[in-house]
Amino acid sequence: MEDYQIAVILGISGLIAGYACFLLMMKFLPRLEKRENLSQKEEVLREAKRQASVIREDAKKQAEEHEALFHEDLEASVLEQQELLKADEDDLEAQEEYYQQELLRIEKAEEALKLREEQVGRTDQQLQTVLGNIEGGKQELIQALSKACDTDAERMANTLRNQITESRQLECQKV
Repeated sequence: MEDYQIAVILGISGLIAGYACFLLMMKFLPRLEKRENLSQKEEVLREAKRQASVIREDAKKQAEEHEALFHEDLEASVLEQQELLKADEDDLEAQEEYYQQELLRIEKAEEALKLREEQVGRTDQQLQTVLGNIEGGKQELIQALSKACDTDAERMANTLRNQITESRQLECQKV
């Protein structure tokens, strides 16, 4: 019986050892599964963090590109506005120069007009003086001729007037 006992003992010990292994596995297997689950979680979290980082980097790159495009557009707009402002400034300067030239021309024309008016005024005064002198000379001549002819100029003028009037009346009567 020794073989039988040894076989039973070995069988029981194998059974006990198997049961003990089973119990140990049942105890450590959930821990291993938990570890595996934890490592999977950690891996999923690492992947999510990596993807979030990639997304942030992509968003940052897109924002930088958008900002660069905005700056380029803004610079182009500023340059265009500066060119338009420069053109307007040049036009304004040209208009101002034309305005100054016109003012000078008007001032010269006003000065020339003023000189002409003064000249006309002087000439008019000279004319009035000459006409006055002529009238005075005429009166003196009439008086001198009246004395020389021993006639009255006013009476002669009235006589001539009357004669001309009578001759016209006669002509009118003939017609």
